[in-house]
Amino acid sequence: MSLFLEAILFGLVAGVALVAAVSVALRVFFSVNAASRAAIWGLTLCALPFMPVLYLAGHWHRATTTPVAIVAHGSVDGRATAPLQSRPGRISDDREVLVSRSRIHIPIPEHFGDVLVMLYVAGASILVFRLLVSYVRVRLLRWRTAPAPPELAARLRHWITRCPTSRPVELRLSQKARSPLALGYFKPVIVMPENLALELSVQEYDDLGVHELAHIRRYDDWANLAQRFLEAFLFFHPAAWYAGRKLNLEREIACDDWVVSAHEVKSYARCLTKVLELRQHRGGLLLSSGAFFGKRQIVRRIESLLDRTRNSATGISGVSIACALLIIGAVASQAVHLPAVVAFTQEETEANSSNRWADDSHDLRIKIRGDVTFSDDEQSIASLSPGGFLIMDEAKGWSHRRLEVRAGANGTPEVKYLLDGREKPLDGVGRAWASSHYLFALRELGLDSEARVARILARSGPAGVMEEVDRIHSDPVKCEYLSHLLERAKLTSGDLQRVSDGVRKISSDNDKSEFLIAHQQDLLTDKTRNSYFSDVNSIRSDNDRRRVLMHLLDTEGRDAETARLIAISAKSMSSDNDKADVLLAIPAAASGDARCGLLNAARTIQSDNDKARVLRDAGYAESAQCRDAWFSVANQIQSDNDRANVLQDLLKNNGLEAETYRSVAHSAKSINSDNDKANVLEMLSGSYTGDAFFDAADSIQSSDDHARVLQAVLEHKPGKAELLQVIHSALGVSGDNEKADVLLAAAKESHDPEVRSAVQQACEKLNSDSDYRRVASALFNGSAVQESSR
Repeated sequence: MSLFLEAILFGLVAGVALVAAVSVALRVFFSVNAASRAAIWGLTLCALPFMPVLYLAGHWHRATTTPVAIVAHGSVDGRATAPLQSRPGRISDDREVLVSRSRIHIPIPEHFGDVLVMLYVAGASILVFRLLVSYVRVRLLRWRTAPAPPELAARLRHWITRCPTSRPVELRLSQKARSPLALGYFKPVIVMPENLALELSVQEYDDLGVHELAHIRRYDDWANLAQRFLEAFLFFHPAAWYAGRKLNLEREIACDDWVVSAHEVKSYARCLTKVLELRQHRGGLLLSSGAFFGKRQIVRRIESLLDRTRNSATGISGVSIACALLIIGAVASQAVHLPAVVAFTQEETEANSSNRWADDSHDLRIKIRGDVTFSDDEQSIASLSPGGFLIMDEAKGWSHRRLEVRAGANGTPEVKYLLDGREKPLDGVGRAWASSHYLFALRELGLDSEARVARILARSGPAGVMEEVDRIHSDPVKCEYLSHLLERAKLTSGDLQRVSDGVRKISSDNDKSEFLIAHQQDLLTDKTRNSYFSDVNSIRSDNDRRRVLMHLLDTEGRDAETARLIAISAKSMSSDNDKADVLLAIPAAASGDARCGLLNAARTIQSDNDKARVLRDAGYAESAQCRDAWFSVANQIQSDNDRANVLQDLLKNNGLEAETYRSVAHSAKSINSDNDKANVLEMLSGSYTGDAFFDAADSIQSSDDHARVLQAVLEHKPGKAELLQVIHSALGVSGDNEKADVLLAAAKESHDPEVRSAVQQACEKLNSDSDYRRVASALFNGSAVQESSR
């Protein structure tokens, strides 16, 4: 960030220098006409944003061609470590050393760059929004205009003869406009106030019209748009303000030159004065080109018109533009090659540990470099590694305190204490403040945590360590203290329960899950299993909880109680995918209670796909409790295809109980899709054809699917009772052709008089004569065969 601040500062200085050089050059070459001056100022404005970029290019060029001394600082998990010294390279150019020593180093606060970026974005956004508002106003003004009457529209053709342009132009009148305006980009129009023709002579009216037409010919509408956006993004740049004002003036004078190129100067000057008197003062439109931007500008234009020595040519001079480009290139080259005189540096950027705690009225920052060793009583710093330091900054209300502890020449700490910017001796209140903040740094930064846990254990036992953990706000440091406690002390069940309570207070799900995985063997015992799972269930992140549960399944999954608790924990997870993954990882050999817990957890899955995945892949256990749980999940699946696939996968198992087959029929009955329902019943027909089966078959609306299921039953050579149920179910088949096919197949399966009587009665229900004859003929032929065989 400091490099970019240097580039912006250098860009400001270079921009001012560029504008000054252009301004001096234009004063020296006073014969340059207004059109060329406007073009030069436009090029100057466009060059300003590139000055910081050129500076950065020069800086990176020097950085890649000049070796520098390198000092790297290591850090592990955000904690301070001793600096890692790399071998410095040789600096080949003594001038670079001299320049570096002669720079003015300006320290900046840590977040100063961020604040500047936010302020810049806010300022640029406001100005861009202002441009958008101006664009809307322009569109509204144009929309409210009216076409000019024929006598005025004829004047436009006269204006074009004086100022030829290839762009299509229209003349329109407005009641809202207070002065002539040129609007539009692709379809430009000249907007004239309605009452202006009554106040001016024909010649004066023509002069103003030619001025606006000149804006359109010169494409000032597009140039003005680009200028406004540049000014919005360079709102902080004084050179941009100056160049923009100059560009506005020279642009208007260039259009005035078109008016006076074939007309008397004095009459046009009197016309401008007259219109200025008639015009009511009102803010102009930013995105419009017009004859009036302010009284002061009008005065300058009139003075320019009356200057007989001035060059009033309307074209742009190529020689003038070339000279301007040379000036811009000369200044730009300096931005690339000149060394920086000012350097911004952030305070203590070499710190390899920086932490901040803040609320509405209090702000504390602690920065550390190197190894810091505290005294046994934790009231002072005993030593620091070479080059190390500890800096504490506290702002509280209107008071500001700063403590700097640096490694001295002989290794002893050197302390500097400042109160509200003034150095004070560290005694009394200051020493008490420093001691309390030393203790705060030890706690919150985890400094020397292992030795500190050992000291607290020796002094107060595990309870003392847990009391200290309760005072710590940092989750990683809490985990460090608890880890050292588990590693160094032999804890009772009560102590482990206290540790679990402390783990539950860790707010970071990632830190909590990592700790539970790392110390599973220490915390998961027969007596503390429920506490351990309470810690697991306090993890809000599904991904982090999934990691802990999957690790448990890998190590303890075959334990029946652990598997049951894992299923219960997965039940409260929000992510269907993560929940399904955990449930499917529960071993198939787990106890019946674990399997039932798995299925009860699957009921909370919202996704049909994940729910079906669990039922298909988790396996099926034949027990009344698990059967009810399994079908409770299956009946929740809203997708007909998913439920049908799950039921068909279940039917592939051998040795299912009759109650399971009956449950399949009940579940299939509530499938809405006739095709999916028929697929399940067709597969079920070879194993079960009880009342539940025929209830499901009768619910099929499709004649073809209904008949297909009944035909499947007949293919398995049913008994008399089943044949009668098939014939009764066939009465519900709406299509005569399909119904007749079922009755014919039933009649062929048995010559029992009761069955044939049932077929004959069902045949009477056929409306189709041809289908009736088919079935009746089969019945008659069958009876004849039966009689002849007797």
